Amino acid sequence: MSDLPDLLDPAVIQDPSELYHRLLVEAPVWRIPDTSMYVISRWDLVVEAVGRTEDLSSNLECLLYTGDDGWPALFDMVALGANISTLATADPPEHTVHRKVVFPTLVERRMTGLEPTARDLATEMLDRVLPAGTDGPVAIEWVGALASRLPLAVLALLMGFSGPDLDELVEWSLDGAAMLAGTCTLTDMAHLAERAAAAGAYLADELARAPGDPEIGIVGAVKKGMDDGVLTGEAAV
Repeated sequence: MSDLPDLLDPAVIQDPSELYHRLLVEAPVWRIPDTSMYVISRWDLVVEAVGRTEDLSSNLECLLYTGDDGWPALFDMVALGANISTLATADPPEHTVHRKVVFPTLVERRMTGLEPTARDLATEMLDRVLPAGTDGPVAIEWVGALASRLPLAVLALLMGFSGPDLDELVEWSLDGAAMLAGTCTLTDMAHLAERAAAAGAYLADELARAPGDPEIGIVGAVKKGMDDGVLTGEAAV
């Protein structure tokens, strides 16, 4: 498979369909050149991989970035302390324990209850960018005005943050997505790691101030998990 294009080639990123098709047909389990990371592209093999927790861990140990030569390289997350077993990356039985701490705050009743608030937030955000008295087509910067902000505003409510800075939350979320993109340089990754640490400090502060009460949101549920000895402080953040 040495004739496959570079995974991080800008042309491939813009239109990855040809690469994905070739991987699916020719190499459903493909080792990214010069790394120890594999791409699994066939559904049945993905299902098999996520079920083999004794052999294949969900624990996050490295991320792709673009090396000086333009090819994929691995950014060590273990050195940053990011290999802590948490809800998103833990294996059983820890994953099951962590999920039970958080899941009661994510039940359908609570999500349904947030729907009117989400609708009101969307209306407020649109009112800020749409000129009053206009009944014809209007051009707005959709992502910045609504698409990035509305999900974070709803998430802040679901989390139970005490006084969220929405602009900061949006920036942290974009930084987190950038870390996963694979297109950053090593310098970029170091900067994003610092940003992730700042986000972690914010979350730690929210946890320190929150009562251990799931009714206030996910932060309260996680704090209760800490109080009950189910979660360590690091895992909680």
